[in-house]
Amino acid sequence: MFQRLGEEDSYRVASSRYPLAEVDPLRPTLPGGSGDAAGLARALEAALPLAVTPEAQLTTLERFGGFVAAVDAAGAEVGGVSWFDQARLRVALEACGDEVLVLRADVSGIQEFIYRAESSRALRSLRARSFYLELLAVHALRHLLRLCGVSRANVAYVGGGGFQLYLPGRFAAQVRAFAQSFDDWLWDAHQGGLGFSVASVIVSPAEARSGTGFQRDLSAELGRQKARRRAGRLSAVFGGVSSPALRQRQEESLSAALIEFGVCCPAHRTLRCGRPGRRMAAGG
Repeated sequence: MFQRLGEEDSYRVASSRYPLAEVDPLRPTLPGGSGDAAGLARALEAALPLAVTPEAQLTTLERFGGFVAAVDAAGAEVGGVSWFDQARLRVALEACGDEVLVLRADVSGIQEFIYRAESSRALRSLRARSFYLELLAVHALRHLLRLCGVSRANVAYVGGGGFQLYLPGRFAAQVRAFAQSFDDWLWDAHQGGLGFSVASVIVSPAEARSGTGFQRDLSAELGRQKARRRAGRLSAVFGGVSSPALRQRQEESLSAALIEFGVCCPAHRTLRCGRPGRRMAAGG
């Protein structure tokens, strides 16, 4: 995406990059014409004063900087990395201070939860359950950002029911407490079917910037956490009498509730949801 286009053949470089575009793949617009860095800079300067919150400013930077190649200290392009990601990482690490808590989290039990859908409405149930899992991950992510007083600039990635964050190291105890409480809630709400696994390490800003060394350790630790998520809870898993018919009714009830929840998600400012005459406001 960020490589230069050839002028005479595939090995020659052009005098300007393409695309220097706003992030709107369905309707691309190139301020000042393709490859015009000065035009893009003017458009960015005009848009930034309209962004009145840090989140809005970050969105504006992403809109204009997501298609511009990053550069190193010598001014050479860094392949495969955008200027926005480069700037976002710098802002994130500055917000963390001298100690960076690199946290990787994952909602466990995803496959079992998704494919436990009833067969009569399998497609709708699969979609509803997948959406619900994404909401769980985003809820945990946003809570951790608020807890640590940082913005979404500190999100390394999110997707597939998991995410990685750069957080100030001084919040390590609060982060662990929330992770445990969220895992406990998932256990109670889903009879042990879902869990919240977390791996973390405290590194220096330079180590976090390099992105090497600790990433493999984080992956290994997260795998161990997911494998041990039922440790100490086996009595709850196997205790008492379990009825397959009761479990099936519970799963059918959950699927119906998630499907109804999906219908309630606002596509307009207000919409009907649940019983006739009941309304839900957007965001409610």
